Amino acid sequence: MKKSFLFCFLLIYSIAFGQKKVDGSRFKIVGFIAGQENGIVVLSYLNFEGKFIRDTCKLNKGSFLFTGKIKEPTNAYLDGNIKSKSINDPNTTDFFIEPSMMNISLLVDNFKKATISGSSVQNEMSRLQKFKDSIYDNMGIKLLETEYSNAIELLNKSKENIVLQELAKNAFDKLIPYRDKIKIIDFDYIEKNRDSYLSAYLLRYYFSSLSVDSLAKFYDNFSFKIQQSVFGDLVRQQIVLKVGAGVGSKAKVFSINDINGRLLDVSKLIGKKFILLDFWASWCLPCRKGSPYLIELYKKYQDKGLEVICISSDRNSEDWKKAVEKDKTSLFYHIRDNLDIGEFQKGNINQFNVNKEYAISVLPTKILIDTNGIIIFRQENDDDTQLTEQLRKVFRF
Repeated sequence: MKKSFLFCFLLIYSIAFGQKKVDGSRFKIVGFIAGQENGIVVLSYLNFEGKFIRDTCKLNKGSFLFTGKIKEPTNAYLDGNIKSKSINDPNTTDFFIEPSMMNISLLVDNFKKATISGSSVQNEMSRLQKFKDSIYDNMGIKLLETEYSNAIELLNKSKENIVLQELAKNAFDKLIPYRDKIKIIDFDYIEKNRDSYLSAYLLRYYFSSLSVDSLAKFYDNFSFKIQQSVFGDLVRQQIVLKVGAGVGSKAKVFSINDINGRLLDVSKLIGKKFILLDFWASWCLPCRKGSPYLIELYKKYQDKGLEVICISSDRNSEDWKKAVEKDKTSLFYHIRDNLDIGEFQKGNINQFNVNKEYAISVLPTKILIDTNGIIIFRQENDDDTQLTEQLRKVFRF
């Protein structure tokens, strides 16, 4: 992040305290927002006990102060006068905090350009981001992102518009070359910086695209300190989940009310049916596009013992129900994943959650369970030919 003259007023304070460590596991953040004297700012992070904290501070002529305890460098979010829940909101930003004295200077409506000192991990992040920004500028991504944002804005006003769905997908696809370059940069950093908290943090963004073997290779390369960190543990958990929800593993059973309010107990289907789990969402265009073909497959094999359970990641029940009606998929079982966002934000990260139990990190994902309750097929893309071939093998026609 570029230096700003707005940070100068904190210079004397910074020199006095430098970047020395605060006692024990404590951190202190001294901040200032130029252009806003009153109001509040909210700092969100995982504390020393691993609990999710949302700490609020009143502005005093633009200045604010946060203190707390953390056991290691961790990612934190700072919200000012936010205008939306989007991560792209101009008055929200995220950065690494650590047990030290930190300073942050922000400009109202431009939090992403914050100037931060006192966090070595954030310094790493800033250097890496500066390199990514050069790629961003050279490839002219800003125009493509604007095109995609405009397409999504139109689609949100008319979610069932096929033309707008295609427009949004085409705009999204244009960004693929940039995302591929960024992935190469991140992987190179992760491989070369085995003792960095940032490495484990970055790896989280690639859980869906990496195999168990690839994840394990990255994890094994981490230093012991990073393996034992919060982000390192997330990598380990993902490996365990992927192994436990991969082909050859015993399927996780669950009992949840379906779209009609009736209890769906999967354990009662085990031993009687081949169960196809379809993880999707109303806003997932590839998921919706595959619905007609899924209906065709079901009608072909239902008499042979195929059952389909659709697990939606929708948070809005109306969007979910409208999509089921529009796509004419009511012949399947339909449930919504049961993650309680409110409880999650309070720090309850150990809820039973169908997506979590099956290590779902990309939509669509399809998982086929045989009559013995064993996973025999897993697909994390929208290639219908893979599922078709698997069902032919299972039902022999």
